[in-house]
Amino acid sequence: FPDSLICYAESYLGTPYQYGSKGPNAFDCSGFTGFIFSSFNIKLAQSSTYQYKDAPIKFEEIDSAKQGDLIFFMGRNGRKSVGHVGIVVDVDTVKHSCRFIHAATHGGVIETYFPSSTYYNQRFMGFGR
Repeated sequence: FPDSLICYAESYLGTPYQYGSKGPNAFDCSGFTGFIFSSFNIKLAQSSTYQYKDAPIKFEEIDSAKQGDLIFFMGRNGRKSVGHVGIVVDVDTVKHSCRFIHAATHGGVIETYFPSSTYYNQRFMGFGR
């Protein structure tokens, strides 16, 4: 199941970002995660904040993350609350890093390495399963 979910998510790489959009022609971050998971009959809340609150298991250890987990970050508004979400693509326990796919304001649906990106390092909140 996680492999299929990631392959499906990656088929949307390059799709434009649009605030409030739930796909399939454009996405915001929670619209993207919700759209991908709904295709596998898993319903997620409509906002990244509630996707975080609704996750039954939450953790911060990158080596505990698995393909298909959600990764959460603070938003750009300065408040210490969830404002961005992506889906873990893969985890490298040797380098203590992971790659995640998400709908970003810069570039639309892209993949990003964590913790390589200073922007996301400073905003990391945790993982959800």
